[in-house]
Amino acid sequence: MEFNILDKLKSLKENSLNTGSLFEELGGISDLFSPYLTEKIFENEILTNIWNILIYIYIHNPNKENRLEALSVMYDFYIYTVNIGFSVDKKELNEQYLKLHGNHELDQESKEILEEILFDI
Repeated sequence: MEFNILDKLKSLKENSLNTGSLFEELGGISDLFSPYLTEKIFENEILTNIWNILIYIYIHNPNKENRLEALSVMYDFYIYTVNIGFSVDKKELNEQYLKLHGNHELDQESKEILEEILFDI
């Protein structure tokens, strides 16, 4: 299974700034991490890579649909990491939240998801 996830991560990283739809690539990651899953299925390094790629897509992808999809996957992934007791680094995500919130550039749906992740609501 790890070989498969490594291929998915490589593809996602290579396409992270693609303006075309990343729905399938992100969906492939999302399918692995149900928020109800409570067992650890990957090593810490892979979990950290997934988190970092999702944040990168959310912050840097020029396509709004891709950013929203990355945020949705990030939320499910975050719940999964909480369930297995794995801590993720929220610093970069928090900086982006403060930047967008301060400039009033944050839509309501994204604001709610980010606040749930950042503030454990």
